[in-house]
Amino acid sequence: MMQIANISETARFFGRNLHFTPEMRAWLATLRIYAVGYGSIARPACEALAEGGVRRFVLVDPKKYTERSVQSQCDSEDVGRFKVEVGAERLAAHGAEVVALPADVGTVPDGWVDPSTVVLVSADNRRADLLANQLALRMRVPLVKANIEPRFDFVSVRTYNLRHHVEMCSECQMSDAARSRQRHPRSCDGPEVRHTAAPRVLSRAAGLVAVLACMELGVPETAQSWFGRQWQFMLEDRRPVSLELTPSAVCRCEHDSAWPNLEWLPQSPEEVTLGGLLRMADASDVAELRLCQQLTLEVCCDRCHGTEQTVRWLQHVSAPVGPCQCGGRLMPVPFRTYREVPVERLHAIHDQPLAAWGILPHAVLQITSHECRRSFVVGTGRTTSQRTDCRQGAFS
Repeated sequence: MMQIANISETARFFGRNLHFTPEMRAWLATLRIYAVGYGSIARPACEALAEGGVRRFVLVDPKKYTERSVQSQCDSEDVGRFKVEVGAERLAAHGAEVVALPADVGTVPDGWVDPSTVVLVSADNRRADLLANQLALRMRVPLVKANIEPRFDFVSVRTYNLRHHVEMCSECQMSDAARSRQRHPRSCDGPEVRHTAAPRVLSRAAGLVAVLACMELGVPETAQSWFGRQWQFMLEDRRPVSLELTPSAVCRCEHDSAWPNLEWLPQSPEEVTLGGLLRMADASDVAELRLCQQLTLEVCCDRCHGTEQTVRWLQHVSAPVGPCQCGGRLMPVPFRTYREVPVERLHAIHDQPLAAWGILPHAVLQITSHECRRSFVVGTGRTTSQRTDCRQGAFS
Protein backbone atom coordinates (compact mmCIF):
# COMPACT_ATOMS: atom_id res chain seq x y z
CA MET A 1 0.00 0.00 0.00
CA MET A 2 1.36 3.39 -1.02
CA GLN A 3 2.01 5.86 1.79
CA ILE A 4 2.30 9.64 1.53
CA ALA A 5 4.31 10.92 4.47
CA ASN A 6 4.31 14.71 4.07
CA ILE A 7 3.22 17.62 1.92
CA SER A 8 6.38 17.52 -0.23
CA GLU A 9 5.69 13.89 -1.14
CA THR A 10 2.07 14.82 -1.87
CA ALA A 11 3.20 17.50 -4.32
CA ARG A 12 5.55 15.06 -6.07
CA PHE A 13 2.71 12.53 -6.27
CA PHE A 14 0.79 15.19 -8.20
CA GLY A 15 3.80 15.82 -10.43
CA ARG A 16 4.68 19.15 -8.85
CA ASN A 17 7.56 20.76 -7.03
CA LEU A 18 6.14 22.67 -4.09
CA HIS A 19 7.86 26.06 -3.89
CA PHE A 20 7.20 28.27 -0.88
CA THR A 21 7.48 31.47 -2.88
CA PRO A 22 6.95 34.87 -1.23
CA GLU A 23 3.47 34.88 -2.79
CA MET A 24 2.59 31.52 -1.22
CA ARG A 25 4.10 32.43 2.15
CA ALA A 26 2.05 35.64 2.20
CA TRP A 27 -1.08 33.60 1.40
CA LEU A 28 -0.41 31.09 4.17
CA ALA A 29 0.32 33.85 6.69
CA THR A 30 -3.12 35.40 6.18
CA LEU A 31 -5.10 32.22 5.49
CA ARG A 32 -7.75 31.06 7.94
CA ILE A 33 -8.90 27.44 7.83
CA TYR A 34 -12.50 26.84 8.91
CA ALA A 35 -12.68 23.10 9.49
CA VAL A 36 -16.15 21.54 9.50
CA GLY A 37 -15.63 18.19 11.17
CA TYR A 38 -12.40 17.45 13.02
CA GLY A 39 -11.98 13.74 12.54
CA SER A 40 -9.44 11.46 10.94
CA ILE A 41 -8.91 13.71 7.87
CA ALA A 42 -9.04 17.24 9.29
CA ARG A 43 -6.76 16.55 12.24
CA PRO A 44 -3.65 15.63 10.18
CA ALA A 45 -4.60 18.21 7.53
CA CYS A 46 -4.74 21.12 9.98
CA GLU A 47 -1.51 20.06 11.68
CA ALA A 48 0.26 19.91 8.31
CA LEU A 49 -1.11 23.35 7.43
CA ALA A 50 0.14 24.74 10.74
CA GLU A 51 3.58 23.25 10.06
CA GLY A 52 3.44 24.94 6.64
CA GLY A 53 2.81 28.40 8.08
CA VAL A 54 -0.97 28.76 8.54
CA ARG A 55 -1.63 30.56 11.80
CA ARG A 56 -5.43 30.91 12.01
CA PHE A 57 -7.94 28.11 12.48
CA VAL A 58 -11.59 27.72 13.43
CA LEU A 59 -12.48 24.13 14.35
CA VAL A 60 -16.17 23.14 14.41
CA ASP A 61 -17.24 19.70 15.59
CA PRO A 62 -19.74 18.80 18.34
CA LYS A 63 -18.29 15.36 19.10
CA LYS A 64 -15.96 13.93 21.71
CA TYR A 65 -13.40 11.22 21.10
CA THR A 66 -14.54 7.72 22.04
CA GLU A 67 -12.65 4.51 22.61
CA ARG A 68 -13.31 3.61 18.97
CA SER A 69 -11.63 6.85 17.87
CA VAL A 70 -8.23 5.59 19.02
CA GLN A 71 -8.16 3.19 16.09
CA SER A 72 -8.36 5.89 13.44
CA GLN A 73 -7.80 9.40 14.72
CA CYS A 74 -6.65 10.07 18.29
CA ASP A 75 -4.45 8.99 21.19
CA SER A 76 -5.80 7.08 24.17
CA GLU A 77 -5.42 10.10 26.46
CA ASP A 78 -7.77 12.09 24.18
CA VAL A 79 -10.78 9.83 24.83
CA GLY A 80 -13.68 11.67 26.45
CA ARG A 81 -12.51 15.11 25.33
CA PHE A 82 -14.00 17.32 22.64
CA LYS A 83 -12.18 16.80 19.36
CA VAL A 84 -11.79 20.51 18.70
CA GLU A 85 -10.31 21.20 22.14
CA VAL A 86 -7.63 18.55 21.60
CA GLY A 87 -7.02 19.99 18.14
CA ALA A 88 -6.68 23.52 19.51
CA GLU A 89 -3.98 22.40 21.94
CA ARG A 90 -2.03 20.56 19.26
CA LEU A 91 -2.25 23.44 16.77
CA ALA A 92 -1.31 26.00 19.44
CA ALA A 93 1.91 24.05 19.92
CA HIS A 94 2.76 25.10 16.33
CA GLY A 95 2.13 28.75 17.18
CA ALA A 96 -1.37 28.89 15.68
CA GLU A 97 -4.29 30.98 16.88
CA VAL A 98 -7.24 28.61 17.21
CA VAL A 99 -10.95 29.03 17.91
CA ALA A 100 -12.39 25.71 19.10
CA LEU A 101 -16.18 25.47 18.76
CA PRO A 102 -17.63 22.18 20.08
CA ALA A 103 -20.91 22.86 18.29
CA ASP A 104 -23.01 21.95 15.29
CA VAL A 105 -21.94 24.05 12.30
CA GLY A 106 -25.56 25.17 11.86
CA THR A 107 -25.47 26.96 15.24
CA VAL A 108 -22.23 28.89 14.66
CA PRO A 109 -22.51 32.54 13.51
CA ASP A 110 -21.38 33.06 9.92
CA GLY A 111 -18.89 35.80 10.80
CA TRP A 112 -16.22 33.35 11.94
CA VAL A 113 -15.55 33.04 8.19
CA ASP A 114 -13.67 36.07 6.86
CA PRO A 115 -12.45 36.91 3.31
CA SER A 116 -9.14 35.09 3.89
CA THR A 117 -10.85 31.82 4.81
CA VAL A 118 -10.99 28.44 3.09
CA VAL A 119 -13.75 26.16 4.38
CA LEU A 120 -12.43 22.61 4.73
CA VAL A 121 -15.18 20.01 5.18
CA SER A 122 -14.49 16.36 5.96
CA ALA A 123 -17.69 15.45 7.78
CA ASP A 124 -19.28 12.00 7.86
CA ASN A 125 -22.86 13.23 7.66
CA ARG A 126 -24.70 14.84 4.79
CA ARG A 127 -26.22 17.63 6.85
CA ALA A 128 -22.78 19.01 7.75
CA ASP A 129 -21.77 18.82 4.08
CA LEU A 130 -24.80 20.87 3.08
CA LEU A 131 -24.38 23.44 5.84
CA ALA A 132 -20.67 23.89 5.08
CA ASN A 133 -21.43 24.46 1.40
CA GLN A 134 -24.15 27.00 2.18
CA LEU A 135 -21.89 28.81 4.67
CA ALA A 136 -19.10 29.11 2.10
CA LEU A 137 -21.63 30.44 -0.44
CA ARG A 138 -22.99 33.06 1.96
CA MET A 139 -19.49 34.26 2.86
CA ARG A 140 -18.10 33.88 -0.69
CA VAL A 141 -15.01 31.82 0.12
CA PRO A 142 -13.50 28.66 -1.42
CA LEU A 143 -14.63 25.22 -0.26
CA VAL A 144 -12.40 22.14 -0.14
CA LYS A 145 -14.23 18.85 0.42
CA ALA A 146 -12.22 15.75 1.32
CA ASN A 147 -13.64 12.22 1.48
CA ILE A 148 -12.40 8.65 1.80
CA GLU A 149 -13.89 5.22 1.19
CA PRO A 150 -12.06 2.69 3.40
CA ARG A 151 -13.42 -0.35 1.55
CA PHE A 152 -11.50 0.62 -1.59
CA ASP A 153 -8.64 2.67 -0.07
CA PHE A 154 -10.12 5.55 -2.07
CA VAL A 155 -9.36 9.28 -1.66
CA SER A 156 -11.38 12.10 -3.20
CA VAL A 157 -10.86 15.87 -2.92
CA ARG A 158 -13.14 18.41 -4.58
CA THR A 159 -12.54 22.17 -4.65
CA TYR A 160 -15.08 24.88 -5.40
CA ASN A 161 -14.49 28.55 -6.19
CA LEU A 162 -17.36 30.32 -4.44
CA ARG A 163 -15.71 33.74 -4.32
CA HIS A 164 -17.46 35.54 -7.14
CA HIS A 165 -20.28 34.68 -9.53
CA VAL A 166 -21.01 31.05 -8.66
CA GLU A 167 -22.03 28.58 -11.35
CA MET A 168 -21.34 25.43 -9.34
CA CYS A 169 -21.30 24.40 -5.67
CA SER A 170 -20.79 21.08 -3.93
CA GLU A 171 -24.54 20.40 -3.93
CA CYS A 172 -24.52 20.38 -7.74
CA GLN A 173 -23.03 16.89 -7.56
CA MET A 174 -25.60 15.57 -5.08
CA SER A 175 -28.51 13.47 -6.22
CA ASP A 176 -31.77 13.40 -4.30
CA ALA A 177 -30.75 10.02 -2.92
CA ALA A 178 -27.42 11.39 -1.73
CA ARG A 179 -29.08 14.37 -0.07
CA SER A 180 -31.51 12.11 1.76
CA ARG A 181 -28.76 10.03 3.39
CA GLN A 182 -28.08 11.93 6.58
CA ARG A 183 -25.11 9.78 7.56
CA HIS A 184 -22.26 8.15 5.74
CA PRO A 185 -22.99 4.39 5.75
CA ARG A 186 -19.85 3.84 7.82
CA SER A 187 -20.24 6.91 10.02
CA CYS A 188 -19.37 6.90 13.70
CA ASP A 189 -22.54 8.91 14.38
CA GLY A 190 -24.60 6.77 16.73
CA PRO A 191 -24.64 3.14 17.86
CA GLU A 192 -26.80 1.82 15.03
CA VAL A 193 -24.18 2.39 12.32
CA ARG A 194 -20.74 0.95 11.79
CA HIS A 195 -17.60 2.72 12.89
CA THR A 196 -15.66 4.22 9.98
CA ALA A 197 -12.43 2.56 11.17
CA ALA A 198 -10.50 4.27 8.39
CA PRO A 199 -6.82 3.34 8.22
CA ARG A 200 -4.76 6.29 9.38
CA VAL A 201 -2.64 6.12 6.25
CA LEU A 202 -5.77 6.64 4.13
CA SER A 203 -7.08 9.54 6.21
CA ARG A 204 -3.66 11.18 6.25
CA ALA A 205 -3.38 10.86 2.46
CA ALA A 206 -6.75 12.60 2.03
CA GLY A 207 -5.75 15.27 4.52
CA LEU A 208 -2.46 15.99 2.75
CA VAL A 209 -4.16 16.33 -0.63
CA ALA A 210 -6.55 18.83 0.96
CA VAL A 211 -3.51 20.65 2.39
CA LEU A 212 -1.91 20.90 -1.06
CA ALA A 213 -5.17 22.30 -2.44
CA CYS A 214 -5.45 24.90 0.33
CA MET A 215 -1.84 25.97 -0.18
CA GLU A 216 -2.08 26.29 -3.95
CA LEU A 217 -5.38 28.19 -3.96
CA GLY A 218 -3.43 31.32 -3.04
CA VAL A 219 -1.48 31.28 -6.31
CA PRO A 220 -3.60 31.94 -9.43
CA GLU A 221 -1.45 29.72 -11.65
CA THR A 222 -2.01 26.65 -9.47
CA ALA A 223 -5.49 27.45 -8.14
CA GLN A 224 -7.08 26.73 -11.51
CA SER A 225 -5.91 23.13 -11.41
CA TRP A 226 -8.07 22.62 -8.30
CA PHE A 227 -11.19 24.71 -8.77
CA GLY A 228 -14.12 22.84 -10.30
CA ARG A 229 -12.30 19.52 -10.27
CA GLN A 230 -12.24 16.28 -8.33
CA TRP A 231 -8.84 14.70 -7.73
CA GLN A 232 -9.10 11.05 -6.81
CA PHE A 233 -6.97 7.97 -6.42
CA MET A 234 -6.67 4.64 -4.65
CA LEU A 235 -3.63 4.01 -2.51
CA GLU A 236 -2.43 1.37 -4.96
CA ASP A 237 -2.50 3.87 -7.84
CA ARG A 238 0.69 5.39 -9.15
CA ARG A 239 -0.90 8.71 -9.99
CA PRO A 240 -4.09 10.63 -9.24
CA VAL A 241 -6.90 11.20 -11.73
CA SER A 242 -8.50 14.59 -12.31
CA LEU A 243 -12.18 14.84 -13.22
CA GLU A 244 -13.92 18.02 -14.28
CA LEU A 245 -17.06 18.74 -12.23
CA THR A 246 -20.16 20.05 -13.94
CA PRO A 247 -22.78 22.51 -12.67
CA SER A 248 -26.34 21.35 -12.21
CA ALA A 249 -29.25 23.17 -13.80
CA VAL A 250 -31.49 21.90 -11.00
CA CYS A 251 -29.22 22.42 -7.97
CA ARG A 252 -31.36 22.93 -4.89
CA CYS A 253 -28.89 25.37 -3.37
CA GLU A 254 -29.29 29.08 -4.02
CA HIS A 255 -25.97 30.11 -5.57
CA ASP A 256 -26.53 33.86 -5.16
CA SER A 257 -27.17 33.73 -1.40
CA ALA A 258 -24.11 35.80 -0.43
CA TRP A 259 -24.37 38.44 2.27
CA PRO A 260 -24.33 41.72 0.29
CA ASN A 261 -22.03 44.68 1.08
CA LEU A 262 -20.49 42.81 4.00
CA GLU A 263 -18.62 44.85 6.61
CA TRP A 264 -16.80 43.70 9.74
CA LEU A 265 -17.30 45.91 12.79
CA PRO A 266 -14.85 45.90 15.72
CA GLN A 267 -17.52 46.80 18.29
CA SER A 268 -18.99 44.00 20.39
CA PRO A 269 -22.74 43.24 20.50
CA GLU A 270 -22.75 45.05 23.85
CA GLU A 271 -21.68 48.25 22.04
CA VAL A 272 -23.89 48.09 18.94
CA THR A 273 -27.65 48.70 18.66
CA LEU A 274 -30.10 47.93 15.89
CA GLY A 275 -30.81 51.65 15.64
CA GLY A 276 -27.12 52.29 15.12
CA LEU A 277 -26.97 49.77 12.30
CA LEU A 278 -30.04 51.32 10.68
CA ARG A 279 -28.29 54.69 10.72
CA MET A 280 -25.14 53.19 9.24
CA ALA A 281 -27.24 51.64 6.47
CA ASP A 282 -29.17 54.90 6.01
CA ALA A 283 -32.37 52.90 6.49
CA SER A 284 -35.71 53.63 8.14
CA ASP A 285 -38.36 51.58 9.89
CA VAL A 286 -39.58 50.29 6.53
CA ALA A 287 -36.40 48.23 6.26
CA GLU A 288 -36.17 44.48 6.76
CA LEU A 289 -33.70 42.67 9.01
CA ARG A 290 -32.16 39.30 8.09
CA LEU A 291 -29.95 37.33 10.48
CA CYS A 292 -27.57 34.41 10.12
CA GLN A 293 -29.62 32.62 12.77
CA GLN A 294 -33.33 32.82 13.51
CA LEU A 295 -35.01 34.98 16.11
CA THR A 296 -38.28 34.55 17.98
CA LEU A 297 -40.89 37.16 18.80
CA GLU A 298 -42.74 35.03 21.36
CA VAL A 299 -41.81 32.38 23.94
CA CYS A 300 -43.88 29.92 25.95
CA CYS A 301 -43.02 28.24 29.27
CA ASP A 302 -42.87 24.46 29.05
CA ARG A 303 -44.20 24.19 32.63
CA CYS A 304 -46.83 26.89 33.29
CA HIS A 305 -47.53 27.46 29.55
CA GLY A 306 -47.49 31.21 29.99
CA THR A 307 -46.47 33.21 26.92
CA GLU A 308 -44.31 36.30 26.68
CA GLN A 309 -43.71 38.74 23.85
CA THR A 310 -39.97 39.09 23.42
CA VAL A 311 -37.17 39.25 20.88
CA ARG A 312 -34.49 36.59 21.21
CA TRP A 313 -31.85 35.46 18.75
CA LEU A 314 -31.81 31.66 18.50
CA GLN A 315 -28.90 29.32 18.05
CA HIS A 316 -31.41 26.48 17.72
CA VAL A 317 -35.18 26.68 17.27
CA SER A 318 -35.79 23.92 19.83
CA ALA A 319 -33.43 25.22 22.54
CA PRO A 320 -34.72 27.26 25.53
CA VAL A 321 -33.96 30.98 25.56
CA GLY A 322 -34.04 31.33 29.34
CA PRO A 323 -35.84 30.42 32.56
CA CYS A 324 -39.45 31.23 33.47
CA GLN A 325 -40.32 32.66 36.90
CA CYS A 326 -42.11 29.39 37.69
CA GLY A 327 -38.87 27.45 37.21
CA GLY A 328 -39.74 26.16 33.76
CA ARG A 329 -37.99 26.87 30.49
CA LEU A 330 -38.98 29.54 27.99
CA MET A 331 -39.19 27.93 24.56
CA PRO A 332 -39.56 29.61 21.14
CA VAL A 333 -43.13 29.48 19.87
CA PRO A 334 -43.47 27.63 16.54
CA PHE A 335 -44.39 29.87 13.60
CA ARG A 336 -43.18 32.87 15.59
CA THR A 337 -39.55 32.37 14.65
CA TYR A 338 -38.02 34.25 11.74
CA ARG A 339 -34.77 34.69 9.87
CA GLU A 340 -36.14 37.80 8.16
CA VAL A 341 -38.43 40.28 9.89
CA PRO A 342 -39.59 43.88 9.26
CA VAL A 343 -37.62 46.30 11.41
CA GLU A 344 -40.83 48.07 12.47
CA ARG A 345 -41.76 44.96 14.48
CA LEU A 346 -38.56 45.42 16.49
CA HIS A 347 -39.05 49.09 17.32
CA ALA A 348 -39.09 48.46 21.10
CA ILE A 349 -35.51 47.18 21.05
CA HIS A 350 -33.95 49.66 18.59
CA ASP A 351 -31.84 51.27 21.29
CA GLN A 352 -30.97 48.13 23.22
CA PRO A 353 -27.52 46.59 22.75
CA LEU A 354 -27.64 43.64 20.38
CA ALA A 355 -26.34 41.44 23.21
CA ALA A 356 -29.46 42.22 25.26
CA TRP A 357 -31.55 40.12 22.89
CA GLY A 358 -29.00 37.38 22.39
CA ILE A 359 -26.80 38.42 19.48
CA LEU A 360 -23.37 36.78 19.78
CA PRO A 361 -20.01 38.04 18.47
CA HIS A 362 -19.45 37.25 14.79
CA ALA A 363 -23.17 37.27 14.06
CA VAL A 364 -24.22 38.63 10.66
CA LEU A 365 -27.13 41.07 10.30
CA GLN A 366 -28.41 42.30 6.94
CA ILE A 367 -30.53 45.43 6.53
CA THR A 368 -32.52 45.87 3.33
CA SER A 369 -34.06 49.25 2.57
CA HIS A 370 -35.56 50.05 -0.81
CA GLU A 371 -33.02 48.72 -3.36
CA CYS A 372 -29.94 48.90 -1.14
CA ARG A 373 -28.69 46.14 1.17
CA ARG A 374 -25.99 46.29 3.83
CA SER A 375 -24.64 43.44 5.96
CA PHE A 376 -22.64 43.69 9.17
CA VAL A 377 -20.53 41.25 11.19
CA VAL A 378 -20.38 42.50 14.78
CA GLY A 379 -17.78 41.92 17.46
CA THR A 380 -14.78 40.94 15.33
CA GLY A 381 -12.30 43.38 16.85
CA ARG A 382 -11.42 44.83 13.45
CA THR A 383 -12.91 46.83 10.61
CA THR A 384 -12.89 45.49 7.06
CA SER A 385 -15.30 45.49 4.16
CA GLN A 386 -16.09 43.08 1.35
CA ARG A 387 -18.13 45.25 -0.97
CA THR A 388 -20.67 43.85 -3.40
CA ASP A 389 -23.11 45.57 -5.68
CA CYS A 390 -26.29 45.70 -3.61
CA ARG A 391 -28.55 45.22 -6.63
CA GLN A 392 -26.80 42.37 -8.44
CA GLY A 393 -24.85 40.68 -5.62
CA ALA A 394 -21.66 40.41 -7.68
CA PHE A 395 -18.24 41.34 -6.36
CA SER A 396 -16.82 44.59 -7.60
